[in-house]
Amino acid sequence: MSSSEQPRLALPAPADAVATAAPIAKATPSPMPMPVALQPWRQWLEWLEPEQVGAVGDLLQRLQSAMGTFRGPQQRGEHEPAGIDELRRRGPYHRLLLSEWAIADAAPDEFLRRASSGEHLFLSPRYETRKVDARIVALFDTGPAQLGAPRLAHIALWILLARRAQEAGIAFCWGTAAEPGALHDADSARQLKQFLAKRSWTHADAAAASAWQGALADDRRTPGECWRIGAACGDAEDTTAFTHQVDIQREWLGALAVRIVGPGGRRDVALPLPPAGAAAKLLRCQFAFEVAAVAETGSDDDVEKLSLKQPPLIGPGGERIAVALLATQAAMIYTLPKREGETRAATRSMQWTSGRELMCAVLGQKHFGGIIADPDHLHFWKIDGFRTRSRPPNERFQAPPGQAHWLSCAWLSGGRKPHHVYVLDQAGRLLCWQGEQAGQAPALAEQIADHVLAIARADGERLIFLRHRQQRVELVLRRRFGDDAGTVLGHAAAPEEPEQAFLNGRVSRSGWNGAWCMPDAGTTLRGGGRWSIHPARHDDGPCRQIRVQIGAQWRVFGLVTMPGSWDHALVALSPDRRRLSLIGPASHDVLYGADVPIATVSVATDCDVIALVTEHRRLVVLTPGGEKPLAWSGEGEVLDAD
Repeated sequence: MSSSEQPRLALPAPADAVATAAPIAKATPSPMPMPVALQPWRQWLEWLEPEQVGAVGDLLQRLQSAMGTFRGPQQRGEHEPAGIDELRRRGPYHRLLLSEWAIADAAPDEFLRRASSGEHLFLSPRYETRKVDARIVALFDTGPAQLGAPRLAHIALWILLARRAQEAGIAFCWGTAAEPGALHDADSARQLKQFLAKRSWTHADAAAASAWQGALADDRRTPGECWRIGAACGDAEDTTAFTHQVDIQREWLGALAVRIVGPGGRRDVALPLPPAGAAAKLLRCQFAFEVAAVAETGSDDDVEKLSLKQPPLIGPGGERIAVALLATQAAMIYTLPKREGETRAATRSMQWTSGRELMCAVLGQKHFGGIIADPDHLHFWKIDGFRTRSRPPNERFQAPPGQAHWLSCAWLSGGRKPHHVYVLDQAGRLLCWQGEQAGQAPALAEQIADHVLAIARADGERLIFLRHRQQRVELVLRRRFGDDAGTVLGHAAAPEEPEQAFLNGRVSRSGWNGAWCMPDAGTTLRGGGRWSIHPARHDDGPCRQIRVQIGAQWRVFGLVTMPGSWDHALVALSPDRRRLSLIGPASHDVLYGADVPIATVSVATDCDVIALVTEHRRLVVLTPGGEKPLAWSGEGEVLDAD
């Protein structure tokens, strides 16, 4: 590659020579106290879970002492004039106001009098300190020799160099050996995840090394520090462009041997590996906090604002999400990309009859509809096969107007007609409406069960629900065609009817596979207590009980499958409403942390999709598996959730 073909550094955002460097990291709400020894790196360690903090903290302290002091240019320079600050009574006479010199010409005696009494006015310049446009650059080897345990040392060095640059008042940028000329910022947990996602299955060749040499040589910024981090350099590779070199090798006894060579000499450090569980979560980018620090969009007068009271409605498979809009009869429909990195589909709004209340809503693969209620009628809006029906009396169907939440509803629309719509009313009654058939009068609402705690659509033909009967909670699977009341899959003892219960499962060849949960007797929101998770059975037998402890003021919103496991865990919101956690029998993982309180949360019943709305009226969608959260504004604008 010739010098003319060598790539220049692709910086994220070239800074002005007099502009101050952007902060290296953003402070986030911390869920735990930070040890005093780790306070210098607090704003980076707050992205991690407690066990990960301990693991990375040990590496930070061992490597910090071996890195030496920063010897590059600091973020300071000479004072230079930049305009006029004010007028003063004293100063050199070459800064005397022109009006004063005019007095000297017109009235010399007055000029001398003003000079003797200190009445002359002088210009006082405003001084600014020209900043040094410098940075620390780190080039990481992400090839096969550095996969696995060496990446843990990469994380520690990434944080140490970010802190080093912050102390010097300059920027920190990082790149990889396999991508010549491309440099990235280091100011968020998202950037750290991007760094860990950089993996290469081949070693960087001589052409890539030469391209990096040219890119660094062509950089016109003030030289700072340039680090090369990875495996030992070959004899043919030129390393003169780097001020520091870090060689990381695996040892046979389960440790890392790190050699740092710089202007201060050579230092060797032995790094013991952290516990396997914490290390695996780090390398899989399963951090504690995904901080949503997005700039405000829109004004207070915007009509399209997401409701903070109505939880999002998650469609089958988690592919689409509907969120009600504030002060209008409309909802925004968001379509999730099927694969990470895929372009998001356009967001659209759906509006129902003005002045009418949407009592419950359903979201299908292509349709959003619901039941609009008035005192005497139920209007089935955009639900195929249904028209206006008479509203059942209040003693049979309790759905008071003005409710903050839509009633739970399921639309079973398999290939065979008529379709069925199931609604769970405020009194725990499960009612079913059957679609119209040619030549027949519309059927009246049928009450399927009472004391129902939760319902969910299993598939287009079956409904799954929980009911309390005879001092126990039963898990029931019901087909939409059939005269029976449903098949009891399993049950658990419950002398008193629980206030809450949640379902999560999927349909397979063997039936419905999942779990359900409910609070134990004596558990309250104020005082916390124990919840029980019950994996489903396929016969009318007692379900296994898994106990989970919930703290005071924590609110449970559902349950999902734990990452890398078939077990389930509770999705709960912290008392300060800023952290959404996944709580299992022996684990407490923070799924998402926000810079503003979270207003409402929904958890899917047939997949592991979670949707939440923050008090800044933004929709955020995430899964526990470590994928990047997705975020939208009320107007459908795509936002950055990290």
